Amino acid sequence: MTLHGPSYPSSTTLEPTPQVFILNLLCATEMSEPELKSYDGAQAVVEWSAPSGCGFRGDSPTDEDGKTPEKEVESVGSGIGWFFLLFVFLLSTKHGEFLT
Repeated sequence: MTLHGPSYPSSTTLEPTPQVFILNLLCATEMSEPELKSYDGAQAVVEWSAPSGCGFRGDSPTDEDGKTPEKEVESVGSGIGWFFLLFVFLLSTKHGEFLT
């Protein structure tokens, strides 16, 4: 995982230096402490071994060709229609004019 931070002035040249944090999550049966592998003033590299670095049994099913099957797109509304319908319903029942 790579995280990019804002630039900051270098202590020697005063040029903007972009910050980068790289986390290498490794697969292991037991969790270990994160280990700082390197830091060059702009890029920090950390390795961390944990069971979370391993894939899960249900991750990325593939077909015979080794390609990930496309998921079926499901149409989902934004909820604004339901809000508007509820608003009109409550407004009309408050004034006693429901469907009259």
